[in-house]
Amino acid sequence: MTEYILPFLNDDIKKILSNLVVDKTNKDKFHINGKFMPVIETYVSKHEKTTVQLRKTNAVVYKACERSTTPFIRVNANCTLCSENCRYTFTIQKDPFEDKESTKEYTDALVSITNNHTHNGIVRLTGQLREETAQEIKHSFNGSSKKYQLSQIAKGLNPPSVQALRKCHSQYTQQQSVNISTNIVIQNDVNISVNEAKLNDNNQNQKTITNKYSSDFYTNIITVSETYRGCIIGNKINGYVQEVSTYPSLKLSIFTEKQFESINKTPEKNRILHFDATGSLVSIPQQYTKNLFNGGYKRILNYFMLLKNYNQSIVVDGKTKHKTAIVGEYITSQHDVLSISSFLTIFKDNYEKCYPNEILKFRLVCIDYSWASIHAVLKALNHETVIDSSIPWQYFSASIIG
Repeated sequence: MTEYILPFLNDDIKKILSNLVVDKTNKDKFHINGKFMPVIETYVSKHEKTTVQLRKTNAVVYKACERSTTPFIRVNANCTLCSENCRYTFTIQKDPFEDKESTKEYTDALVSITNNHTHNGIVRLTGQLREETAQEIKHSFNGSSKKYQLSQIAKGLNPPSVQALRKCHSQYTQQQSVNISTNIVIQNDVNISVNEAKLNDNNQNQKTITNKYSSDFYTNIITVSETYRGCIIGNKINGYVQEVSTYPSLKLSIFTEKQFESINKTPEKNRILHFDATGSLVSIPQQYTKNLFNGGYKRILNYFMLLKNYNQSIVVDGKTKHKTAIVGEYITSQHDVLSISSFLTIFKDNYEKCYPNEILKFRLVCIDYSWASIHAVLKALNHETVIDSSIPWQYFSASIIG
């Protein structure tokens, strides 16, 4: 048996009790007539996130009773979509209208379910239900659609497929990432007109709010970058987004002075840099760029620079130790030697600006078999080509063979 509490609005309870017929043998017992089951179905379907059709088997109200355990309302029903008997019992213990001075707008009902649903009705995640489901997956199950589905099954519910839940969560996450700033506002902005400022002075309770954010992600990138620049202050460089280019390719160079500190505190002989790209963490749907110019951007990837210490932990913020640390990122739609080496050059120049007595070097740079990344790393960090770097190995091999 599965049980859960379902809050009913008192106005809906009045609808359920609108047609009562007194029992022939007990004047304090009333039978609930009329078409009230759709009201209950709406609550149950929303809570269980599945389609439920209920047929009443018994529905009574006790205005007065000898036993204290007798509920005020009890409704028994079966799900007509199930091939096997799936029974519901709804009980409200006390009369919600007994206290005339009460200001409560809802009353809790205990819902008990005997047997799980067996019908295969397609659950349509639409409207508010879709958004609520995606939020629950994100916040309560750490983004795992499978865990959410198993949780619903454990409660005796009939959730959508994992594929449908993943699509729901993915689309919600994309929408949130594209419109990351729709709820952020800037108060008392310098762009407020003189008349608006005077209005504020005359009425202290009224605040003029200027919203710099828009549905144009170009504008959002610049605004967020400027916000970081004003919040993250370093000795040599400020901010988090160090360079932005939007035409003809999207390029964002991202790093902070604090990340450079992690490199500096790691001995040069112990520095191991992992440099790789992923397309799963940055998602700008093509619909937002395809009409800008010539079909929009190519696939956008996020290049990560992950620092590892060869034989011990990395010190961050002067005292915190980690096994690895992200020291830079590059978001771009241009994946060639010119683009990648330009970012690495900017990264190297800014590091040496912060630490002018040191040349940025790593003991080892680990990358996948991408010729663009191989050429770019050698060009930006070693100032050499692939052929130049291979010559010492040729002599080394010849000396061994000879």
